[in-house]
Amino acid sequence: MTSSLVSEVYRAKSPTERRDSGILDAEPVHDQEQPAGTRLVVHDTAAAVLAALDQGAEQHIAASRQKKTTASYAGDWKLWQEFHGWLAERTGTLLSLTAVTKGTMVGFTVWLDEVKEAAPNSIDRRITGVTVTARGLGATVPKEATLAARQLVKKYKNDPKRMARGRGKAVPIIPVDLHKMNTADRTRAPKPGA
Repeated sequence: MTSSLVSEVYRAKSPTERRDSGILDAEPVHDQEQPAGTRLVVHDTAAAVLAALDQGAEQHIAASRQKKTTASYAGDWKLWQEFHGWLAERTGTLLSLTAVTKGTMVGFTVWLDEVKEAAPNSIDRRITGVTVTARGLGATVPKEATLAARQLVKKYKNDPKRMARGRGKAVPIIPVDLHKMNTADRTRAPKPGA
């Protein structure tokens, strides 16, 4: 990882520079040096460095994510919010959006299949989008939750009717098509709406 955080951590020369860069530092103090009744607070420098590196890693990963992926994840999260609203209408209880459990993830998967009639591949990708976004918000997403949802999607992928909901695989381009594109008349006006 070549993030600026790592460089900043290694460039900091003095405890003051490390503190200013967000890396805490503390000198070991023996209990007998403390006046009676005072409380000693010692910062764990290793934990502070690890926390700073973890935060830097998250920021680096988020910054390197493609705009299209970020936009897709935002759309997935909107569907997750819509699912929670739908669920609240039926149960009378609005759950926290970061409450990602086996039940909520399987419920979301079934909702996407039955209510939204989404293609299995889209459902699979939306599971990833919700998982990544929830983790980015600090939620713990149990592995069992995503595994259970993906097992259900695997069954959906074996159903030809469900698979027909998607656009399907793109048709491969062949040399004849390339020739037609290369020799096409370039003087014609574009079609309206194109």
